[in-house]
Amino acid sequence: MIFILLVYSLVSSAAVAQTDEEPASADTIFSNLENSLFQIRIMEEKSGSQVALGSGFLVAGNRVATNYHVVSFVVLEPDKYRIEIDLQDLKQSLSVLTVDVVNDLALLTFDSPPDDLPAIFRLAERIPKKGEVLYSLGNPHDLGMTIVAGNYNGLVDNKFLDRIHFSGAINSGMSGGPSVNRRSEVVGINVASAGNQVGFLVPVTALERLLTRSDSLPEDYDVRLDMGRQIGTVTDAMMDSILAGEWKREEMGEAVILGEVVDWFDCWGNSDFDKETRTLEIARGCNNADNIFVSDQFNTGFFEYEFYYLESEDWLSPAFYRQWRTSTAGARPGNNAGEDDVGNYTCVDRILETRNPDNDKTLRRRASYCVRPYKQLKGLYDVFFMGATLDQKNRAVMDHFTMSGVTQSAAERFLARFVEVVAWRDKEVMP
Repeated sequence: MIFILLVYSLVSSAAVAQTDEEPASADTIFSNLENSLFQIRIMEEKSGSQVALGSGFLVAGNRVATNYHVVSFVVLEPDKYRIEIDLQDLKQSLSVLTVDVVNDLALLTFDSPPDDLPAIFRLAERIPKKGEVLYSLGNPHDLGMTIVAGNYNGLVDNKFLDRIHFSGAINSGMSGGPSVNRRSEVVGINVASAGNQVGFLVPVTALERLLTRSDSLPEDYDVRLDMGRQIGTVTDAMMDSILAGEWKREEMGEAVILGEVVDWFDCWGNSDFDKETRTLEIARGCNNADNIFVSDQFNTGFFEYEFYYLESEDWLSPAFYRQWRTSTAGARPGNNAGEDDVGNYTCVDRILETRNPDNDKTLRRRASYCVRPYKQLKGLYDVFFMGATLDQKNRAVMDHFTMSGVTQSAAERFLARFVEVVAWRDKEVMP
């Protein structure tokens, strides 16, 4: 195996947090840890071909830690794919012991444990100080094992799931590798990159919890059943946070809609006035920045709500509503899923009326509430809602939400509150 050492310009030693031990240099860290760091190869059984690559590292209990997304092929199709690493110039086969799909982590075990294994990585017991130097290890682009220097920048703001912002060049193939401090202790696990020296790490505390849980797995442990429970638990917690937030109502055109509910939502808006048709269109919406990877074609844990307002004083109702249907025909669920992942939507249509408590104005709309079940992650669903007003000649509002990977009870709790939000505002509107 070819080993490559990349050392970036670091901050001065005066800026590094003082410890009881003399901090190691980058080359010392690399030479001490390289034998416990592996390239994870996912092999297709029949062809013997390599289909995916990642990184992993040896931890307590002679287990190998990596990202779930690195080994997802094996988790979802264990008869078709297998895991392989090189250890002391010999190929070793591994199996998936357990996963934390929400935090994109997996623990692997050796099918035939070697008698002599290298030292395990130590896990950090303290949170780094902001700006502290970290070293990310892995195999970028299949170039050979590499160490990249960067800085700890704390947890990413406005995300429900904890991720560390690492200012270093994490690249494809480094997924699942460790990021260590200058005492060679694991602070986080490489998980993603936004480019331009912006990387993301899963905090080591998530790995500690997974290691603890792996010591007491039941004999009939089913990894996919466990994945469904994990996703349901976190989306229930997301829903609790949303429903506990202050639901501020905001004006949009002649309507009242829902504003930002929680600080881990990103909100946006846009408007356009077409001078030729003399129509005003306004769009507002919010969604979460979190996304739970299940496979290349399937993600979940996505929440989104949107509102669209259309107004044209000069149009007659038939032409106006034709334009309205064209404008809103593109509404779709907010997550990716294939026919092997989810069933078909089952929909219920209703006529809803909501009243603005400030002026007693009633808004009437047709609403469609659709649910589709997950096939392998039992007990979870995608939910899609869309409502469109019926009671104005030249004004209309559409409200829409998507929730993915939720339990039925969580979806129904959100629906009951969401349908009461939209109303006409105080200004007079046409009868």
